[in-house]
Amino acid sequence: MIKETQQAIELARWTLNSYVKGLSNVSQTELTDPYFNEKAGVFVTLKKNGMLRGCIGIIQPTDILARNIITSTRNSALNDHRFPPVRSEEVDELEIEISILSLPKESKLEDIEIGKHGLIVEGSGKSAVYLPQVAVEQGWTFDQWLGSLCNKATLPTRYWTGNEAKFYIFTAQIIKE
Repeated sequence: MIKETQQAIELARWTLNSYVKGLSNVSQTELTDPYFNEKAGVFVTLKKNGMLRGCIGIIQPTDILARNIITSTRNSALNDHRFPPVRSEEVDELEIEISILSLPKESKLEDIEIGKHGLIVEGSGKSAVYLPQVAVEQGWTFDQWLGSLCNKATLPTRYWTGNEAKFYIFTAQIIKE
């Protein structure tokens, strides 16, 4: 768990100013929380006027949290295939949300809790992920949540009801601007 949550937001904001606006004279915030040096998965969600503008992350941590925040922020702004790259004039209008993930662990269907767990579904060589807050934000029931996740993975909507589906759950510390 990170205690200095504002530093995480400042790091993401610095990344947007550096990589999207191209400002080289903006100094990076000092990261005093030791958790920034721990390996941790993270997703960075960008919204503009309450609407999704980019969301990309790293599920399995291969690098430290600080670098993963920078990478995920840059990718959310510039490389989310669902949206055109964020333009420099949009940066100040973006709201940042950072989700710091626990390590995913395999789970049985009956142990999955909507609103508490992020969820990964795997099957037929495909997979997809939703952060814990997505189902609640969308107002989905449990069945709608899993059906949508299967669709996101390009699996049949009811794939989750079969024996072939594998589920992995995780929790997230959610930091909003």
